[in-house]
Amino acid sequence: MPEDSEIQSQMEVDGDLPANLRDKAMVKQDFGYLDIGSNWMFRFFNNPISRSKFNRFVNCLEFIVGPLRGDLTVKELSNLLGDPEEIKRFAHCYKKVSSDLNFTSLVALHSPFRWKAGSYIELERYSGVTGLHNLECVMPSLPSKEIGHLMLGDINLKSSWGKLQQHYNKYLGNIDAVLIPHHGSRQSWHKDLLNAIPSTCRMYLSVGMGNQYNHPSIDVISDVINSGRMIRWSNDFCEFSQCYYKIP
Repeated sequence: MPEDSEIQSQMEVDGDLPANLRDKAMVKQDFGYLDIGSNWMFRFFNNPISRSKFNRFVNCLEFIVGPLRGDLTVKELSNLLGDPEEIKRFAHCYKKVSSDLNFTSLVALHSPFRWKAGSYIELERYSGVTGLHNLECVMPSLPSKEIGHLMLGDINLKSSWGKLQQHYNKYLGNIDAVLIPHHGSRQSWHKDLLNAIPSTCRMYLSVGMGNQYNHPSIDVISDVINSGRMIRWSNDFCEFSQCYYKIP
């Protein structure tokens, strides 16, 4: 895989994106940020892997997943990932990178870029009878400099917290929402996160009710509650949406 500098030099600027985008965009390395039209910033993180491990992963795929020879269309890749047997083959090859299938889970922080914002939360409840989502209430918040959402995906904070904290160091004190990693799994949790974010930061959890993995962990819930925060839980019956708006 080419280095970022080579890929960036070949990027095409489309629509309203600024001409200097290619200097800020991250392709596969965890540095810099992506500035969308000088309005919204995205900063990504994922654990790096060595070239040798990446090559072992690719060689494995080419050997045991026949359709991967050559370029794949989006439809072909979607069909592969929709086949349980193919997913097992992908997982087998991924273990050439790490025994933890969530090792390269993507983390994203997004926030307004150099402008003041406010936010509000929408709560929708799902009706099992009609199959519809109904907006139940809107919860506004006061304008604040602490605006931004850290989405932790399925990353394992136990093993990645130090690197992630360093990567987001100057941003953690200015966010107002965090998605708890890996559906609240105890194995992926590090409570030092709670000391690095504002005390007013909202905590979100996305996990289905009665799942076979026993997510979320009572230990994770207790850590959050004991820090003086509440958890907003999106599940089979309700979901939360946090929306931002620009303040003139």
